[in-house]
Amino acid sequence: MFIILFLKPLWPLLVLCRFFGVCTGLPETPGVSSHSAKASTQNQSTGLQDQVQNNNVGALEVEVRTSEPSGQICVGIQSSDQFLSNRFLASIAVANKNNSVRVRLSDLPTDKTVAVTVFQDLNNNNRLDRNHLGIPTEPFGFSRNVKVKFRQPNFGETAIRLKPGLNTTTIDLYRWSM
Repeated sequence: MFIILFLKPLWPLLVLCRFFGVCTGLPETPGVSSHSAKASTQNQSTGLQDQVQNNNVGALEVEVRTSEPSGQICVGIQSSDQFLSNRFLASIAVANKNNSVRVRLSDLPTDKTVAVTVFQDLNNNNRLDRNHLGIPTEPFGFSRNVKVKFRQPNFGETAIRLKPGLNTTTIDLYRWSM
């Protein structure tokens, strides 16, 4: 009985950890993503400006800032029906060598509301590591820099609207702490 009462306040956090549990849906190699969206890092030549001129597609540049320059950064873009699941409109995993990583995901549907979910895989095991209670031990973050404690964020808190052309957002990763 005591264990159930102790874990009850953590239940929403455990649901959040289900999404971050495994990097399934996120590619093991950069540049592979679903819905034919194209992904690239800042250091690659993309020709993105030419692609973005088409009003039927959009691109999202995500700057991810972290205090730990190691591991890989896993970025996923989700619609409202995909939010906090292992399904994505587009995703990418890139090596993290600095305190800031910039990735671009292109060929995204425009005039769509999406959420960006990110975590830093410090030990490159393709999953967000958790402690014995299911609490994340690696940095994570959401679009609009929503910070949560004892609950999962809702889609409305993290939602951003994709417009035709290049869209940008910055996400600061953080570690869960009491």
